[in-house]
Amino acid sequence: MRVAPVSTAPSGPLLPAPLVVTGQLVTFDDARPQIPDGVLYVDRDGVIVAVSAASDPPPPGFATGAVNRVDATFRTGVVRINQAVSR
Repeated sequence: MRVAPVSTAPSGPLLPAPLVVTGQLVTFDDARPQIPDGVLYVDRDGVIVAVSAASDPPPPGFATGAVNRVDATFRTGVVRINQAVSR
């Protein structure tokens, strides 16, 4: 008997549009550990595409679209393991 694999991946993109979030960014880059006026670029699959200063040009595909301005600090690439595991 052949059993078809079960996919737990979402069918289609995670987000309806690319996400651009501004705020203070804390990175794992020793040369640039903090970006006070930073921009976080996330593609429709929820993958961080780029982290940069607001004065830098956006990566391809992010030139237009909504920008979510928030008064928060983001620690890029950090997952809260207690929430990630419980889901």
